[in-house]
Amino acid sequence: MSIGLTKLNHPTLGDVVFHRWSGHVSSEKQDIIEHHLSKQSFNWNFTKSTIVDGTNPDEFKDYDDVSILAHRLIVDNRVVSEYFGGLIENIGLDDLINRHHLSGEILRAQVNLFIRRDRVVNPCPHIDVRTIPHFGMLYYVNDADGDTVFYDKSENNSNEELGDMKEWRRESPKRGDILFFDGRIYHSPSCPVESTHRFSVNFDILK
Repeated sequence: MSIGLTKLNHPTLGDVVFHRWSGHVSSEKQDIIEHHLSKQSFNWNFTKSTIVDGTNPDEFKDYDDVSILAHRLIVDNRVVSEYFGGLIENIGLDDLINRHHLSGEILRAQVNLFIRRDRVVNPCPHIDVRTIPHFGMLYYVNDADGDTVFYDKSENNSNEELGDMKEWRRESPKRGDILFFDGRIYHSPSCPVESTHRFSVNFDILK
């Protein structure tokens, strides 16, 4: 059971874990992380769609499907990147897991890169891992516009109810900050329109 994490109450979502850390990652380690991810030799995969498997696009006609660059760290509980160990060490993930009594089992992890757009686009709301209770965690690599948006619906809602989805809150990327939240909540990134890019590292951790 998670200990010492902020819980917020929402009329339809109920009590949900929602916590933001500032200052957990030192400036020196922030520099190291951004340096490695900015190397020309860092491998990126082009991802045509941000619609996650299991999401019905017809339910989200008012949103945009956008392409991103991604670097997968863990797929199906298996480490697939040589950078994984260094990233979790510099982010201090093990310390957070131990301090808050989390399971420590990472279901999925990847680095996401959104490039500046010439207009505001609203990527499709999604849940990273369906049917498995988990926490989502975002590490913001750089200061950028392009908020992370959270909605008033969760995996517990029916398809019919998703059509009435409304924005609940948004969090702006700030270099070195870590965002931790209940993974069953629908959420989406936003593409930057002022910053050149938006870097984040995404973890899905088993409850």
